[in-house]
Amino acid sequence: QQFNRKQTLGKPHPARRRAHSLQRPLSSTHTHTGFISSIEPRDMSNAKAPAAAGGAMPARIRLPSDQMFDEFHSLLADDAEGFVIKHNKKDVKVWVKLAESTGINVLKVKATSNLSPEVIYDMLHDGEYRETWDDFMVDHKDLCRISETSDIGYYAMKWPVPLSNRDLVNQRFWRRTEDIFTIINNSVTHKECPPRAKFVRAVSVLTGFSMHRTPTGSIFYYVTQTDPKGQLPKFIVNAVTTSAGPKMTVKLFKAAAAYPAWKAKHQPDYRPWDNIAQSRVPVLSEKDFDQIQLDLEDSLKQMAEAAAQGATDDTTSTCTESSLLTDKDDADNADAGEGAEANGAAATATADI
Repeated sequence: QQFNRKQTLGKPHPARRRAHSLQRPLSSTHTHTGFISSIEPRDMSNAKAPAAAGGAMPARIRLPSDQMFDEFHSLLADDAEGFVIKHNKKDVKVWVKLAESTGINVLKVKATSNLSPEVIYDMLHDGEYRETWDDFMVDHKDLCRISETSDIGYYAMKWPVPLSNRDLVNQRFWRRTEDIFTIINNSVTHKECPPRAKFVRAVSVLTGFSMHRTPTGSIFYYVTQTDPKGQLPKFIVNAVTTSAGPKMTVKLFKAAAAYPAWKAKHQPDYRPWDNIAQSRVPVLSEKDFDQIQLDLEDSLKQMAEAAAQGATDDTTSTCTESSLLTDKDDADNADAGEGAEANGAAATATADI
């Protein structure tokens, strides 16, 4: 299964290409009934430790489970262990939790909205609508479907000059009940989406959105621990990400409020996240999964080697080099003020959808 790898750099708003133009109907060998029934992770005991590769790394592909959602929901309580409140006004609260293993804090946002959880949930899923409101997006595409409630996708975002652009390959999981609608993701690797020149491959350790129904609308939760990589000091990343949380929430609510009117005019019955029969992307096969796991193993080795060699310049890297590129531009311009970093953090926060 080969996807269009044409570079889109340098073109104005290349993401304005409709998302489904990059997608193809399922072939006879990728049927909706061909989902992987079980996934046995490869033994990664011989891989380099995460710290050797500079912090957070992509995870193994996995199937959705009730346990992963239960663990995520346990983070949402106001008194969840380890979280310290940093912002509390205008119906928006922000907490942070120190994560010593990566140096990147866990950010949690809680906000009230008069929008229904269904509206926010559908808006977050709709890649075509995202093209109308996400000013940071450079490129995006769906790569494959893992199950009825999980897929893998690619997202590239622009960061403000002089910082290098970022991109992510994330596996998403989603679950909806009568009153709770949740989407979570973490970074993985995919053979059809290797690192791109002049992009730094960021890593989502865990990111999620959860909308809980209330009599007047919903309570909105956003939790993320995302490492933008590069050489920006971690304390700057943590500081500007915390301040970007409330702004990102306002932006999402504004987009969600306009979504019902937009959707009514754009394939109103097309919701592949709720109806797998509408999906236009291939289902991951057992063979594909094996290859992706091999790619992950290779990526871990490449990341460790790059860190050991002190690689600092992503501008000369090719798309087949280490899946976590370092960023000389970030280090050279770390004293350029917090404006660029704040905008970059906002872009990364938006990218986690």
